[in-house]
Amino acid sequence: MGESNRASKKKQENACEEPEFYNDITKVLPAAWDFMEEGVRDRHSLAHTPVVSTLDVDGKPNSRCMVLRAVDRQKTTLVFHTDRRSIKANELKSSSQGAVLFYDPKRKIQLRLRCGLSLDTDSVETNERWGKMREMSKVCYQSNLAPGDPISDPEQVQFLGEGFENFAILTATVKRLEWLYLSFRGNRRAIFDWSRTGGEDGKWLVP
Repeated sequence: MGESNRASKKKQENACEEPEFYNDITKVLPAAWDFMEEGVRDRHSLAHTPVVSTLDVDGKPNSRCMVLRAVDRQKTTLVFHTDRRSIKANELKSSSQGAVLFYDPKRKIQLRLRCGLSLDTDSVETNERWGKMREMSKVCYQSNLAPGDPISDPEQVQFLGEGFENFAILTATVKRLEWLYLSFRGNRRAIFDWSRTGGEDGKWLVP
């Protein structure tokens, strides 16, 4: 076999190697948190805008993409910014249950998170976060109308005041994390459940 052919074969073999978490469940959860933390640091990461779902007053799901602002793996929390007048904020008055979905087709990884949701409208943290925001990011909170309000003309929307009075932090506390990895060698699926003793150690599931 020629040198170039051997190099090509070696390259193909390396490309087919599975990540270290493939058969090691102790590596799965750290890798999942690494992926989510990447979404905070890198706006080009597919973890930057996960799908966040809430429940309306009838118990029906409402989903939307949101920008991930912070992750704390020790507290198992994710942080998002929102308008306190928004539909999602009002839905939390009837149900604090929610879910967050991540998917990266290149990594072939899906994360499904079951969460408890809470809203912070006036605290040291909200003031600190507001103070660090760019002026252009504050504009959407200065609207004279609430997000989702019906209008007959887009020009009806005016931007007035500082906007801080409408700003809120949405915190998702992860109660359960289900991880899925897709591979031609065989898919892998695992679950981590903080509501059960030892649940953070994880269990394999049938993909």
